[in-house]
Amino acid sequence: MRKLLSKNGYEVWAQRDGTAGVIELFTDPEGVGYVGCADNDQEALAVAESWIAEQVAL
Repeated sequence: MRKLLSKNGYEVWAQRDGTAGVIELFTDPEGVGYVGCADNDQEALAVAESWIAEQVAL
């Protein structure tokens, strides 16, 4: 698991799922707190940034 993004007090961690061929995103390095998934690194970063923006707006 690698930290993809840390911003405004939130973190998004990424893990590649080799079976499904996607990158899964979580709120912690243990894989709890599912954020979403992406097909590539650029999309993963966009999903992470979008999720953090939503959390900040709450």
